[in-house]
Amino acid sequence: MNARDDAVVAESREKETAEQRRDGGDDDKAARVVPVASESSREEQRQTSREDYSDGPINDATVRHANAISASAAEFLSLDAADSVLVLVLYRLPVLAERDSKSGAWRFKWDDDAIYLTSAGLKAALEANRRVVWVGILNSVSEVCESECASIARTLASDFSCIPVFLPRATLIRFYTGFCKGVLWPLFHMTSSVPTEAGARQVFDRGLWQTYTTVNRAFSDVVVSVYQGDTTSIWIHDYHLLLLPLQLRRRLTGAKIGFYLHTPWPSSDVYRTLPVRDEILRSVLSVTVLGFNLFDYARHFISCCTRLLDLEHIMRNGNIIMNYCNRRVVIRVSHIGIDPARFDRALSCSPFSSSPHTHATTENKDGDAKADDIDDAAEGGGDDNDDEQGTARLVALEVERIRARVGEHRRIVCAIDDLDVIKGLPFKLLAMEQLLINFPAYRDQLVLYQVANPRGVPRAEPLRAEIYEIVDRINEDFGSEDYAPVVYIEGRLSLVE
Repeated sequence: MNARDDAVVAESREKETAEQRRDGGDDDKAARVVPVASESSREEQRQTSREDYSDGPINDATVRHANAISASAAEFLSLDAADSVLVLVLYRLPVLAERDSKSGAWRFKWDDDAIYLTSAGLKAALEANRRVVWVGILNSVSEVCESECASIARTLASDFSCIPVFLPRATLIRFYTGFCKGVLWPLFHMTSSVPTEAGARQVFDRGLWQTYTTVNRAFSDVVVSVYQGDTTSIWIHDYHLLLLPLQLRRRLTGAKIGFYLHTPWPSSDVYRTLPVRDEILRSVLSVTVLGFNLFDYARHFISCCTRLLDLEHIMRNGNIIMNYCNRRVVIRVSHIGIDPARFDRALSCSPFSSSPHTHATTENKDGDAKADDIDDAAEGGGDDNDDEQGTARLVALEVERIRARVGEHRRIVCAIDDLDVIKGLPFKLLAMEQLLINFPAYRDQLVLYQVANPRGVPRAEPLRAEIYEIVDRINEDFGSEDYAPVVYIEGRLSLVE
């Protein structure tokens, strides 16, 4: 890092300190039955796990320039001053962006698996009598050139009411993998990092914290560009954007700001181990309404506010109210859920809905349904019923593929988890092993079909190696030529799968 970068970092840190004082203190699946991925795939995974994202803070000039382009695209939203607007701020937009491999052109479509779109009731409630504007990073695995930012932002704004936040790849790695997944994720699940080597010390990386601050500031720039005054409400989601409420409150004093946390909130004993605990608490308390999944999470948050900031709360009309800086913060407990009717409609016209063990499909040498069968099933006639028929046929093909793989007569236990130490995958596999030891009658009769979704969790290679070892041991001890007790698949699944 050169002297100019050092000066930028020092100036940024001084500004952060002054602000705090003013405040008041789709991947390819590698199927594993016995051997798993190819050697090249393994090496790629090892390189990813070793990727360095902790070498000091970044210069945020590139981030600010890219998001000035996004802010200018807000005019393509065609918002009227009288419109009631809800700005939904997420880490990742609910729109899939793909670059055509031949032409290089970008294609966009709604992500049907996004949690905010899978519930028809939630979507209808959000869009009732108001304009919904989405703010988040581009949902794409392809790199975006700076020259493409303006056209992408215009298309997303005019066609999807989305305003993208453009972040360089290195910044995303440091922000998401480094701080969000490396620091906040284990902490919020009440897991403390303990050094594993003698004499090692666990040091908080201020550079990653600076990146986290920079990215949240980039989000605030874009949100401010679409703010329309009293007719606008802002709803922020999840732990990626914990600093955004305070940054918006300083710039939009009277704004109506909501925040919903989709993860647990840790107990005060665990949370107080975070060096930036006060900064995050004060930011979250800058909202108007704060939402949690469970009362236990809200209780932990209140305990943190009481023990660390000496704040008090009251109960009024069934709501928990926290008093902070002469404002009342309403704390609510609720959860989003799913749309059961969506699945019922698809399954009701499924070929296997009445006879789950009798299906027909054509498979290739790898055991997968042929591409032309899948394409035919996916083609709809334009109405909802045709789409549901296509979905049902895709599901039937997938079920038949799985049954052909493990054996028609065997019982299948299906499971899907993120490839994350928090999810406890090794313990599930050990439980399966113990079941086969204690109850021999289940051997050759029961299959655990385990899917692991690799979602950018830092340093996942040790966990992956442990899982491979247990899977191999179970299949060697209890398997046969035509029977593998554990089928382990690593990769992302579509809704149909």
